[in-house]
Amino acid sequence: MSAARAVGGSRGRPRLIAVAAAGGADQAITELYRSHYRELVRIAALLAGQPGQPRQAGSADHARSGQASVTAETWPARQAGQAEQIVQDAFVGLHAAWWQVGDRRAALAYLRRAVLAGTRAAARPAVGLRPTASEPTASAPAASGPAALMSAIAALPAGQREALVLALYADLPMPEIAAAMAVSPDTADRHLVTAKAALASVAGA
Repeated sequence: MSAARAVGGSRGRPRLIAVAAAGGADQAITELYRSHYRELVRIAALLAGQPGQPRQAGSADHARSGQASVTAETWPARQAGQAEQIVQDAFVGLHAAWWQVGDRRAALAYLRRAVLAGTRAAARPAVGLRPTASEPTASAPAASGPAALMSAIAALPAGQREALVLALYADLPMPEIAAAMAVSPDTADRHLVTAKAALASVAGA
């Protein structure tokens, strides 16, 4: 089965399909796409979007455990589209670099690194532009429960946020978290411990 038939018909994916179908990496990349596309989009949405503004909140139990419910439908269309584009670009890059990557395990690590790199780039302001702070809304109630948790995740430094999302939302073991972040396992673990400590006060508030 060709990659075009395997993943065809999905909204916003024609460029990925065309490139993936073109070479000998077709089958391996299609299998990775089927198995990990949604996971990678969720990671990208959490890291590159605005986690303090989900359309739907997770349950209180998830908030207390540090895992608010996040699905593709949780995010505004613009943010979901950005996350999908980041992941599509990662798959296109994988196809171009397949001769260097070589096997499925290394390919998945490549995709995760590429998605993290894409979210970091998306978070940077354009050259010559300064980030603008949103105007405070006096009548807006303070966020609570899962919304407060997601806002707290958004406020974490990048390394802590990445470690937390990869551990709690992608459920990756520490060696894979470190590989995705391109840091040592000890560094990734320190980021995760610090992030959990920062969120503990929010979940317990």
